Amino acid sequence: MDGYVNREQVGVKTSVNASLLSKWLNILFWLIIVSMIAFGGRQIIDIVAAAAYGMILLKIASESTHYRSSAICCFIIAVISIIRIPISDRADAVLGVLMSVLPVVVYMIGNYYEFLGHAEVLSDIDQEFSEKWNRLWKWFTGILFVVIAGIVLTELILVIGQVISLASVLGILIVSVVKIVYIFKMAEVFRNYPLQQR
Repeated sequence: MDGYVNREQVGVKTSVNASLLSKWLNILFWLIIVSMIAFGGRQIIDIVAAAAYGMILLKIASESTHYRSSAICCFIIAVISIIRIPISDRADAVLGVLMSVLPVVVYMIGNYYEFLGHAEVLSDIDQEFSEKWNRLWKWFTGILFVVIAGIVLTELILVIGQVISLASVLGILIVSVVKIVYIFKMAEVFRNYPLQQR
């Protein structure tokens, strides 16, 4: 089948659609770039970006069920963001922490499944690249736990929480940049793979 890459692993799809993955991973790459440029803008931008991210993951969910799980998390984040709009200004400390931590936790779970999906579709094509996604997840997890700690402590001990939060921002930026680069390279891998087999 043109555009498909054969896979032989037991319990894994027997093929992945390289052209489909190349197309939507490339769109995903540009969505992330636009979202980062718009970061700090209106909350509606974040909501639309989360929903769009989920829709793109659904487009490639046929190649890995992990993408569908990640897409669901994107939609949950969008819904939470909508709920936060009317209550953010008048929320008490406990509710404020909950509404701040919950999206981060869901975001972490969503990225876990997304990274698993990327690693899975690459596993028979580029094992080294596949392992890079697994390693990136470990870094991502560690940093997000620091972020959560910073959010909680900011509500309880302002100065310490802010210091931890600021320290974790650099880590998040580094991992985010690496993720963007990896997605761009993945799109290239799937775009070029059928050509390499001719």
